[in-house]
Amino acid sequence: MPILQDYPSPAERNRFFEAYIAHGRGIQGDKADAIASLEMEIRDWRAASHAFWCAWGVVMSEDDPELVVMNGDEMEDVHEVALRDAILFKIDVRRRVQDCGRCVIRD
Repeated sequence: MPILQDYPSPAERNRFFEAYIAHGRGIQGDKADAIASLEMEIRDWRAASHAFWCAWGVVMSEDDPELVVMNGDEMEDVHEVALRDAILFKIDVRRRVQDCGRCVIRD
């Protein structure tokens, strides 16, 4: 199961954004606007990334059901990768739908 605490907190992301903006070129306008823009890009692309890795895990498990991959210092089988990213994809999509304010989610 995914451990959401392993992902950067809002404060950690904000620190990264500030450092990125401080060393970046071509950043124009207000720093707060630039940080908000970067945060929105992450929200937009995170679900797509989880969908990709979920699909990758499914395809790889078909080719080699015994395949394991390294996740940091731990070994994971591709089924775990696919399941974790499927769950994270669902979480991200739900958050984006809720953020839009026009949609209702039903289980």
